[in-house]
Amino acid sequence: GLAYHPLAPAKLFDTRLGIGAFPPQKLASKHSLGVSLVRAFGGDPANLPKVVVLSVTAVGATSNGSVNAFHYSAAKPPTPTYAPGAPVVAFNTGIQTSNLVTYSLDGGTQVWFYNNASGAVHLRVDVVGGFGLNLPISATIVGKEIRLEDHDA
Repeated sequence: GLAYHPLAPAKLFDTRLGIGAFPPQKLASKHSLGVSLVRAFGGDPANLPKVVVLSVTAVGATSNGSVNAFHYSAAKPPTPTYAPGAPVVAFNTGIQTSNLVTYSLDGGTQVWFYNNASGAVHLRVDVVGGFGLNLPISATIVGKEIRLEDHDA
């Protein structure tokens, strides 16, 4: 199997604070946002793990619902009647809820999140590890970017 490499939690994005190139606003009902993981793993797609481990937190939801994670496909993008992927965090109105997610990149470089609720929600996503990394690395936040350091070099 693939070796697991834990990382110190590093914020990939937070819609409350505008971290991760997103404005500080909630993810609207039936809308999605995508984020590239390349910058989170040193800026080189070759550094991406086979499977990334994320902590996904829903905050300040205005209705009960769930958020799905998926690979974006131009052939079948999300719509209000089609929610791709699987639910990764279910939440209730006003209650902060987190879940650890193992997400296979399948050769891709992005992960997308779709708000399947009837109301809006803030999302915070942290990278906490990966399976199939070539080197043990650790993540640190520098400004609004995540920098990884190779401890074997």
